[in-house]
Amino acid sequence: MDIKISVVIPMYNGSKTIRTCLEQLDKQTFKGKYEVLVVDDKSTDESVTVVKNMIKTFLHAQEFKVIESWENGRAGAARNLGVKNAKGEYILFVDQDDYPDSRMLETLYELTQEGKIECTACDIHDKDGSQYSRVYLGTKDALEDEDRRALMRKHGYSFAILIKKDVIEKNHIFFPEKVMYEDVLFGCGLYACIQSFANTDEKLYWRDDDEQSQTFTMTKPKMVDRVKAAKWYIENYLGNASIRNWQAELHMAAFYYIYLSCTWWMICRRELFDYKMLLQNIAYVRAFHLSPREIWKNESRYSGIKLLILLVIYEIPLLIYPTHSVMMFLKQLKKFLGRVIDKKG
Repeated sequence: MDIKISVVIPMYNGSKTIRTCLEQLDKQTFKGKYEVLVVDDKSTDESVTVVKNMIKTFLHAQEFKVIESWENGRAGAARNLGVKNAKGEYILFVDQDDYPDSRMLETLYELTQEGKIECTACDIHDKDGSQYSRVYLGTKDALEDEDRRALMRKHGYSFAILIKKDVIEKNHIFFPEKVMYEDVLFGCGLYACIQSFANTDEKLYWRDDDEQSQTFTMTKPKMVDRVKAAKWYIENYLGNASIRNWQAELHMAAFYYIYLSCTWWMICRRELFDYKMLLQNIAYVRAFHLSPREIWKNESRYSGIKLLILLVIYEIPLLIYPTHSVMMFLKQLKKFLGRVIDKKG
């Protein structure tokens, strides 16, 4: 029987967090053939040994494989290596500290109509008990421009999406390596290239709020990585004619998800404040030639007042200093009032 789905899980020091993920993949109700590729990103603990021993106890042990990377290239390199070794018709990315519902593979593959639909997706139980809902389109045998635009503007995560492998390979929709936040703009390229899409509003994927996760807290080096990843996507994606047609959406996504986010972190966190980086980010964004009308059309990604503050800073960068000072004052005031309330209580 041909392998229908290859599940790719990048792993780094995941021995304590990956167990639930693998157990749930062993319990899948999917009747077709699937494989699970755990790609170890040069872990420094006993993760490989722990996972290999764990797999031996599984009902479908023969479907699980561990691939060991020869160097630490971060999750992007691990995912790329997983795709290259995958034998399935479809690829599904899962993170080591998350886990799928036992019906996830079955549900997503049924939506492909036996391989006719190139990409399918489900909704997500996000961190802290919140819910993440993708744009619901139902089944689209032929995506229209508005469908693509809607998906790109809320493309979300690279996981909980079943993707035909030849779409990834043919369009070279891979991940940047040796950086964190490697999947920030993955969806823009994917949705520009696929011709058909189907999704369900069932939430079949759980994200865990893991404090050991490399992306759990923000640091200045991680902000630098976000910018590096965005630049990589823009430089590489624009070599693809299909994605180049959606250059404005790609730039808009980078603007909102990367550059504005980094600016807001600089304003709100003393240890992340970096005026030189702000000027570099502004220079990158100005090269996008974004329309102010389009920016305001996407206002839902930020509250109006927050977006206005950020846009004013982009026009007059020196205003970041007083804005930062005000934010620091408000944080301290909030802490002080909290202590006062606690004492009174």
